[in-house]
Amino acid sequence: MKNSFSKLGILATVFFTFAACEVEEFKEFDKKGTEKNLMNKGLSADGYVNFADNSRLKTFWMRYDHEPWNRGNAEVYAFMIGLDRNRNPLFSKVRMPYANHDGEVYYIDQKLIDWSKGYAGGMVNIIFTEADDTIPTTLIPGKFPADFEDGEFSNIPIHQALNLLTNSFKNSDFIAPDGSFISPEDDIVDVFRQVSRYRDYNVVGGELDNAYITLEREFN
Repeated sequence: MKNSFSKLGILATVFFTFAACEVEEFKEFDKKGTEKNLMNKGLSADGYVNFADNSRLKTFWMRYDHEPWNRGNAEVYAFMIGLDRNRNPLFSKVRMPYANHDGEVYYIDQKLIDWSKGYAGGMVNIIFTEADDTIPTTLIPGKFPADFEDGEFSNIPIHQALNLLTNSFKNSDFIAPDGSFISPEDDIVDVFRQVSRYRDYNVVGGELDNAYITLEREFN
């Protein structure tokens, strides 16, 4: 029995070491992009902040895509969750057809966040999901967004409002205001909170430690 536990310990160590190496390898691949992430990239000559027009997804990696091997490629989507200028829910959905498998580093140049939509506070939460094949043909809105009244988020901090929306989004079966549908059958790949219009993100992980992304601001 002692030997068995010893073997299990060795296997666990090997597994976690391998998982860590995957992320480190990704960071090594992406090191060439760090020179672009300068602290003053968004500053004008007078020192004022320039408003980024978009945030572009440059690299994407996921540890586990939640799609069984016998069901083909993963179907990954990104949902931007924010507030509009009147502090009402604002959603955007972006398809990521290239993200077919986990464990691969995807080098892309995809517009992920369109800041011209007017996200309050220049901030969004992002949820990456893997869509399930069992979405019903008749889409019936759930409790969301009827749970939230107009102006409900006027007097609370933006990050708190985004977290309330994000948690509802993760746990509901609904059609969002932009027509995006999500079902509890869909799997959450990872969640990134308080993503800002005013900074770049170089190989940062989500709260589930399952996805790593590089986001770079674009100024038109």
